[in-house]
Amino acid sequence: MAVVETGIAQRGHARHLLGNAKASWQARCARHFLDGAARSDEIRHELNVLEDRAKELHAKLSTVEDELSGLTDDEEFNRNFREAEGRWKELSVRDQQLDTGHQVAARQLEDLATTYRELSDKARVRRTQRRNRAG
Repeated sequence: MAVVETGIAQRGHARHLLGNAKASWQARCARHFLDGAARSDEIRHELNVLEDRAKELHAKLSTVEDELSGLTDDEEFNRNFREAEGRWKELSVRDQQLDTGHQVAARQLEDLATTYRELSDKARVRRTQRRNRAG
């Protein structure tokens, strides 16, 4: 009889440990998901800021182009053009970096969601198996 009682106590303890592990894993997955969602929002905000900045620079570039059309000095023209082109290239590079970061974050979110679904399914199967064995 003592062996049976010990077995019951061990099973109860194992269930408790499994419950704690599941809760811990779900919390971890949720944290990763929320971090990814927050980072996605940050990237989206940065993209909007860059888009606004790009519009400003395009407007400024238009003004510079108008000024350049009136210039007869080729050296001044070349200097102004190189300056505007450099700024545009910097923004293009930054835009590509943000886009890449956004894509990476989106992939990580998808991976975490898949992992969460898989783990939830496994946990559901294990619970069902335990119930079937116990019942």
